[in-house]
Amino acid sequence: MIRITCPCCGVGINAEERLIGQTVRCPKCLSITKVVRPKRDDDDLAPVIEPSYETKVYDDDRPQPTDCPKCSKVIPAQQYLCKGCGWHTKLEAYFEDLTEEALAKDTEPKTKMERWFNEQLHELVTHTEFLIAAGLFTAFLGFVAIVVGRIFFGPLLGTIVGLILAAGMAFGWLVLMRRFGALKDPKRDERLHRERMDQRAKVARDPGRGRGAITRPIRVSSSSAEPSPRISLPDEEYNVDDIDLFSDGPVKPRKSSSSDATTSSPQHASSPSGSQKPSKTGDDDWLNDLL
Repeated sequence: MIRITCPCCGVGINAEERLIGQTVRCPKCLSITKVVRPKRDDDDLAPVIEPSYETKVYDDDRPQPTDCPKCSKVIPAQQYLCKGCGWHTKLEAYFEDLTEEALAKDTEPKTKMERWFNEQLHELVTHTEFLIAAGLFTAFLGFVAIVVGRIFFGPLLGTIVGLILAAGMAFGWLVLMRRFGALKDPKRDERLHRERMDQRAKVARDPGRGRGAITRPIRVSSSSAEPSPRISLPDEEYNVDDIDLFSDGPVKPRKSSSSDATTSSPQHASSPSGSQKPSKTGDDDWLNDLL
């Protein structure tokens, strides 16, 4: 759609592009108006003349580093966060988690107990605050132990028992704070190295990908290295003629004769004995009927 203006009454008229070059009648004053293509805005502007000289940038125009108003540490140019104290000059707020010390602690490897403690610790509570709170709570428990000991065991013995319990609580608090990373632990590096070695030993690596699998040699005793004697067990003998393929009962082994078990000499063919069961004549009647 093309919008034109009536030259007589000044009413705006929306005309289609196919009517360009034709005349239309104004709906208000009924005057005849020609539809023309509107001019672009760029045609009304003067051409842009580029300067014939090169612009120069002075040192005053470049961004300069500033000093932190809280700790007076230099903040690099085009930055607003102080890495020393965590003060943001534009937001005017502290961000202690973004300081260099906090970022260095996050990248430092941690033990299992330190990782668990950081997961359980609230995001608004620091290690120092937890250390102080745990110390006060342990001191309160030690005082309670002394008071309870004096009540049940007397002034002298109760005080001794209470002091022993308080010393045990203080020692447990010291060990836990070291394990959690709130205090400096002299054996932390040794424990961290031990956990790394245990973790590597548990991982089974694929030797096909260029990583050797960690295996432990299996000691073979001298007794197990000797070949074990071969045990020959007599196989059960079955009479093939006595096996019924259609019976559900188990197959019974044929009893070996005493002569086969006692003598190892080669056997000679023996004549048929008279104790064998003679065949009945009635069994062959069906054969005679067929013939």
